[in-house]
Amino acid sequence: MQFSIIIPTRNRPALLKSCLHALENLNFPANQFEVLIIDDGSDPPISAQISNLESRLSIQIFRQNNRGPAAARNLGLQHAKADFVVFTDDDCRPHPQWLTAYKTAFDLTPEIGLGGRIQAAEENRIYGNASQLLISYLYEHPLSGPAFFCSNNVAFPLRKLIGIGGFDEHFPLAAAEDRDLCDRWANLFPLAHLPEASVIHTQNLSFIGFLRQHFRYGRGAFHFQSRRAKRGQSRLNVEPFTFYANLLLYPWKSQKPWTAAATSLLLGLSQLATSIGFFYELKHSRNLSLNQNQT
Repeated sequence: MQFSIIIPTRNRPALLKSCLHALENLNFPANQFEVLIIDDGSDPPISAQISNLESRLSIQIFRQNNRGPAAARNLGLQHAKADFVVFTDDDCRPHPQWLTAYKTAFDLTPEIGLGGRIQAAEENRIYGNASQLLISYLYEHPLSGPAFFCSNNVAFPLRKLIGIGGFDEHFPLAAAEDRDLCDRWANLFPLAHLPEASVIHTQNLSFIGFLRQHFRYGRGAFHFQSRRAKRGQSRLNVEPFTFYANLLLYPWKSQKPWTAAATSLLLGLSQLATSIGFFYELKHSRNLSLNQNQT
C-alpha cells in the first residue's frame, strides 16, 4: 500500500460524503491507498452516516473526544499502514490525478514533504474566494519566515513524519498547526510545492465567518511564535510594506474590477482580523501567566 489518506471531520457529514465520492473517482489503484477518517467528537457519530461508502473504499473510522484537528491527524498517523501519508479535510474534493501526482514526485524524491494546490469551489461566496485567494498569494509569495502548506493538501513519508512527532497537539485551534509542522519538517528535510496535486476547497463563509476565521488564524500565529521561541528559534519578522501592498493588488490580476475591489477590501480586513487575534491571544497568555504566578 502506497498512501494512507487521513481526514479529520466533525459534524459535516454532507461535505465528508462529497470528499469520499471524489476519492472514489481517483485515477489510482484502489488497493494502493486506504482512507482513515478521524471523527473528532461528531454528534451523532459519523460512522452511521457514511456506512454505504465503506464497501467501495478501504475506509477505517476512528473516534475521539473533541480534541481538535492536530490530535485527530496524529490519531490517524498511529493507524496508517502505507509508505506515505496524505492529509486532506472533509470540505475538500481531490482531483482525479491527486495521488498520481504525489506518487510521481515521491518516486523521484522519497524523503521530501509536499504541499499541493488548493482551488476555491465554484459554489463559494466572495468571502470563501477571498480566503482562498490569500492562500494562493502566500504560495506564490512566501513569507519571509519558514515556508508552509495548508494541512488540507499535504503529503509526507510516514516514518519520517512520525519521527518528528507529527502535529503539535498544543495548538488549541484549527490554526497554524500546519505552519508549525512545516517549520519543523523544513529544518530537517526538503519541502516543496506540487501544484499538480490539486483539491477543490469548499468554504461557505459569511462576512462574520470570514472575520472569525482570520481572527482564529491570528490566535494560531501567536501560538506558532511561542512554540518557535520554546525551540530556541528566532522570532519571525513583520513582512515589509510591499508584501501587503502586493497582496491588495493581487485580486486585480484575475478578477473583474468590482469583484477585485471588494476582494482587496476583504484581504485588508483579513490582515486586520489576524492582527487583532494575535494580540488577543498575547494578552490572554499574559493574564494566564499572571494568575498562575499569583496562585
